[in-house]
Amino acid sequence: MAKNDILKLNKQQSDIKKKLKKLQSIQLEILQYFDTVAKENDITYYLAFGTLLGAIRHKGFIPWDTDIDVTLTRDEYEKIIKILRDREENESFFVRSSGEKNHFCTHALLYCKNTELINNNNKRKKIRREVYIDLFPLDRIPDDDKLWKKHLQRVTKIAKATDIKKPVYHKKGRLYKFLKYARSYLYFYISIEKLFKKFDKEVQRYNDQKSKRYAQLTSPYRHVPLNTEYFGEPKYVQFENIMAPIPQNTKLILEANYGDFMKLPSLEEQEEQLSKYFEVYDYRDTNE
Repeated sequence: MAKNDILKLNKQQSDIKKKLKKLQSIQLEILQYFDTVAKENDITYYLAFGTLLGAIRHKGFIPWDTDIDVTLTRDEYEKIIKILRDREENESFFVRSSGEKNHFCTHALLYCKNTELINNNNKRKKIRREVYIDLFPLDRIPDDDKLWKKHLQRVTKIAKATDIKKPVYHKKGRLYKFLKYARSYLYFYISIEKLFKKFDKEVQRYNDQKSKRYAQLTSPYRHVPLNTEYFGEPKYVQFENIMAPIPQNTKLILEANYGDFMKLPSLEEQEEQLSKYFEVYDYRDTNE
């Protein structure tokens, strides 16, 4: 590789790391606010998915991660959303949840005002662009595997309908975009908000039963059954410069989601993650 090419590559990598650091810094602010509200109101939550993995493997963010995930039982989830909403007029943060107008997501997001995150998923009009963290509910699922399979099929079917109704264009090309747009008319008779409400109702189908399993059905990740006893009283571990709550049996949860979770992905996979397009702006900083 020529010297100029090496210098150009190094600059690109440096720019990506700076953007990532800025994004993660804002997300950490949101998490700290969420943590404060949860503690003030005696609400239990846990780090989840890649954030939980990062806490265990890296004591903070996975170096190439661009989001923060937390999870709560459905009751706690609904409770904190109401509290966050009641406070948002006087705070720097606000929450939006499934079924709300222009919220094209099956779970709640907690945003930071006067920031902007642009990526391939929010280029279309009307989608909120503020930097956010993900809030995922833990919903009960049947202990019987046959009932669980049927439940997952129903949930997946509605989730696919929301994807068709509001397509995200991952590729370029007029024909590709036209076909995805045309397919959205399969659901012309129902609004996207009603589809999300239908999804939200379905994932809660078994919450009134005292089953021994949860699933994080509103997430776009793998939907695996998790024993309710895996969670329990939170333990606290280091996540960047704060102490954050994790489930009692984090090991079994991470194994269920990732298998050998301590094994790092290949350098090629890491570079692929870092190469994903995004731009981040913090308008609270008068220099932007």
